[in-house]
Amino acid sequence: DGADDKFLQKAGGANLDPKHFRSGPGNFTITHYAGDVTYNVEGFCERNRDVLYKDLILLMQSSNVPFLVSLFPDDTNTDDRKRPVTFGNKIKTQCNELVSRLMKCQPHYIRCLKPNETKKPKDWDQARVEHQCKYLGLQENVRVRRAGFAY
Repeated sequence: DGADDKFLQKAGGANLDPKHFRSGPGNFTITHYAGDVTYNVEGFCERNRDVLYKDLILLMQSSNVPFLVSLFPDDTNTDDRKRPVTFGNKIKTQCNELVSRLMKCQPHYIRCLKPNETKKPKDWDQARVEHQCKYLGLQENVRVRRAGFAY
């Protein structure tokens, strides 16, 4: 399909970090923190066409369940002939807003390790400390940051 090839061409020319994105014939690979994921572009655009139709939005907005209504706050103009909003576009917009908010923050994390049960100085229980580091996710956190996936 021409749309799939055009998508691959655009993605390949988007000046993406080559550490995290590679393009091949008919596919592309994204390196996530958990590993490489290769996507085949044949039918990719059609599989990911996720139109959110106005009648569905209106139905959800008319629900008696407040939670459902809160998920669809969009103002829908029924006379509007523009293309319907997609789930992907909605997620992308929300993610961009979240990242924008997070980038304004300066989070600091303090993780406390208890090196012993005796609460005395210079009493170091190696197995206890290793267990805490593992279950607090400290090693994984450092690995992900070193790989360049965190700011």
